[in-house]
Amino acid sequence: MVRETSVTKEKSSTGKPGFSSKYSYIRAISCIAIIALHTVFSSLLVYQKGLTELQVMGSRIVVNNLMWAVPCFFMVSGALLLDRRREMPYKKLFTKYIGKMLLVILIFTLIYSVSDMLLNGQPGFGGALLEGIYKAFTDTSWSHMWYLYTLIGIYLMLPLYKKMIQGCTEKDIWYLLAIFFIFLSLFPLLEMFGVSFGVKIPAATIYPFWFFLGYALKGQDRGRAVPAVFFSVGTLGLILFTILRWTLPMEGMEQLFAYSSPVVILQAMGLYLLLYSIPVHKKGWLHKVLVWIDRRSFGIYLVHLIFIRWGLRFFHINPYGLGIGSPLFLALFVLGVLVLSGAVVFILQKIPGVNKLI
Repeated sequence: MVRETSVTKEKSSTGKPGFSSKYSYIRAISCIAIIALHTVFSSLLVYQKGLTELQVMGSRIVVNNLMWAVPCFFMVSGALLLDRRREMPYKKLFTKYIGKMLLVILIFTLIYSVSDMLLNGQPGFGGALLEGIYKAFTDTSWSHMWYLYTLIGIYLMLPLYKKMIQGCTEKDIWYLLAIFFIFLSLFPLLEMFGVSFGVKIPAATIYPFWFFLGYALKGQDRGRAVPAVFFSVGTLGLILFTILRWTLPMEGMEQLFAYSSPVVILQAMGLYLLLYSIPVHKKGWLHKVLVWIDRRSFGIYLVHLIFIRWGLRFFHINPYGLGIGSPLFLALFVLGVLVLSGAVVFILQKIPGVNKLI
């Protein structure tokens, strides 16, 4: 039975309607998972030639089982921004949200270009800046920037999404989610077998699905048993499919590890609900740590890959170099990147003007 908890009526310190500390927990844990995902994936790219097949497959299993992190961010955003009580006039949308995101993309793409210049020795500083401006407008900068471009697309559609929510019943929302799931998650899997389903949903991607799913799950405590089953089945499925992908020459199976994958959806939804079920204890140390990370999660997302790249490529840190101790070293590497990124963002947030961007 679905029950509304009193926590969902909590407001943040800024008075945003519908905010709950539970969303801080989800974003903070997702932020840590993203660092872990990028650490393992980047380490795999740099040191793959010196790894055994078992190490490579194990790393892919870890990466594929961390794909829930970004969807959880989208779900939290959907739960908050689609709230019926939250107004979103066009001026606020284009200045506070879209304008800010465009500025962040430009600034950090320039920073990444300079970082590449220093790591690779080319091009010169002026060339790096020009290249950064080009990359900012063409989405050819560092791979994790895709999330910001996708957010802009979501923001552009937000006024229409909110109109849809206002005119929809709960049944309508679940109908929409079912259509998204069937046409954007299930039917594309047929392409693994060379079959293309004829009916399409025009101009649709999976990301609005995550956005609306967050709204549909808003303020609902579904217990822990069913979400735990969802998460376990999704996780075991991803492990099994990763092993199968390693043994079968079917490139189409990569769809099973994408954000549109049914098993990723099952896993992410289950974990999202499990994290939402964590009780809020505002005086506890864990609450304070997670809220601290959440308030800097956007900035951490922007800067963490700099520390990962420099650690792996400039300082030649090999997380796989300790043999049986490699998993522990990887965990310590992730923790180090989290601490360094959090410290940098903490300092940047003290600078007037910069604090409004990150």
